[in-house]
Amino acid sequence: GGGVEAALQREIAEMKEETGPVSKREAKRRNNRIVAMQNNPVPCMVFLRVQDPSIRVVELVLACLRQVKETSQHRCRFVTRLLPVEATCGTSVDKIMSALPVLLSPHFHQEHHRAEPTSFAVLFKARMSGGAKKAKNDIITCVAGAVCGTEPPSADKKYPHKVDLEHAEFGVAVECIKSVCFLSVVPDFAKLKRYNVRELAGEGDDSPAPATATSPAVLE
Repeated sequence: GGGVEAALQREIAEMKEETGPVSKREAKRRNNRIVAMQNNPVPCMVFLRVQDPSIRVVELVLACLRQVKETSQHRCRFVTRLLPVEATCGTSVDKIMSALPVLLSPHFHQEHHRAEPTSFAVLFKARMSGGAKKAKNDIITCVAGAVCGTEPPSADKKYPHKVDLEHAEFGVAVECIKSVCFLSVVPDFAKLKRYNVRELAGEGDDSPAPATATSPAVLE
């Protein structure tokens, strides 16, 4: 019982208990899992990979978050934020802008969106990435411009979307960790408390720094 989130937590708990050499049979069982633990380059973060290609990581995370909101229970003792990752690239402005079109198009650049403007916020964070920290303002400006059509690759195709840091319908997550940038477009961003599971459960946000899950999905 417990739904999607409980099943996910059970798999995470099992993975944390597994150390040392394993048999071929056990290795195969682990490789067949839906979720696999990834190497963790940053303290206070957990990286998970969704190995079943039929599962869309954003929908999986949304199901977990909506269950938390409906039940007011998060069942995650140490998790603050659950954030999906749809694409990765380098941390330079050029690399990020090259990776954005596929992510932005379904949410912001389809024809019907011109008549239905929406709101968004760029969620930038850099950890152990000095170059990304220095380029923070440029990255945020370029990503926002790509959404609205004032920067490549969507330049000259103006879209009436607006930045709204308090009530954004979508969040465009740009998480730079060392030399890798993790990107995603997350819907219902304001309604789901910026994907903060503790706030969704009504506990406030008094826990340690977040974690991350990838499709990578990121647990914060």
